[in-house]
Amino acid sequence: MSYQWKVMISIMLGILMFLLDVTVVNVALAKFEGVFSVDVATVQWVITGYALASGVATPLSSYAALRWGSKRVWLIALTTFTVSSLVCGVSPSFGLLVVGRILQGFAGGMLLPIGISQIFAAFPPGERGLALGFFAIPIVAGPALGPTLGGYIVTHSDWRLVFFINLPVGIAAVLLGFFLLREQIAASVPKFDAFGALFSVIGFGSILYGLSRAAPEGWGSVKVVLFLSIGITALIAFAYVELTNEDPLLELRLFGLWSFLIANIVGWVSTIALFGAEFLLPLYLQNLRGLSAVDTGLLLMPQGLAAGVAGPIAGRLTDKIGARYVVAFGFILL
Repeated sequence: MSYQWKVMISIMLGILMFLLDVTVVNVALAKFEGVFSVDVATVQWVITGYALASGVATPLSSYAALRWGSKRVWLIALTTFTVSSLVCGVSPSFGLLVVGRILQGFAGGMLLPIGISQIFAAFPPGERGLALGFFAIPIVAGPALGPTLGGYIVTHSDWRLVFFINLPVGIAAVLLGFFLLREQIAASVPKFDAFGALFSVIGFGSILYGLSRAAPEGWGSVKVVLFLSIGITALIAFAYVELTNEDPLLELRLFGLWSFLIANIVGWVSTIALFGAEFLLPLYLQNLRGLSAVDTGLLLMPQGLAAGVAGPIAGRLTDKIGARYVVAFGFILL
């Protein structure tokens, strides 16, 4: 097997574990309310804590990969995610469960960008469409199939298995990464952008927290307005620092490239459309439509199966005819 497909296999397994966990836990939220005797506003911290930590870690991932090597950071993030899954599974209290989820989120925020960068480094330009087509299988199929697995566990078994199922997959992903991946160390390591890191943590963290409190407290509440204001101000400062720094944490000048800007906007919109629904549908189907967790999972399964078929086809078409028509057709279907 060529090295590029060794990279694909090892990265896909790690990403599949990361994304399955997100939607498996979504289905179990109603279960957590009863087990730990908490209300809806409190139980959402299982999701909010994860999102906050992930949003903080993602901008730091590129520097970490350049500083310590992408393979090393990938393995550390995988190990952290696996161990924190164990912490969540054995949690005797809701507080410890949230701590475990925060650790999961921080590790998960590192996995996706580092995984994509390793795939881009391994595949030549003419084959990257096909590579990302295969990579799309866990990205889309994982969140769609997760509710089926989570629904079965919540209905027929112990809720702790929601987290314990990550252990064998995580161990396998670490072993594959250790034996199959090559270390990639940059020829020169940029200086750590301390101000950029500080403003990104404050900015992304404050905005995510403010958005998470908007539903229970209302958009006009002092807390929501305060945190959103702090977050927006910090991100403006972050953008200024990055644009004036010789070694920025994130190279924002890339957004000056029209194709890069449009691709990110398209990706942002499709992510909201797809994963927003993946989060809301399980709660809607169980709490408002009265479906069981198993029936909810089965109802969401076809989307994952279809995505697994469509991903490689779309990737090959992109290599042959370009992304424009493939993306437009996909948005029409969506």
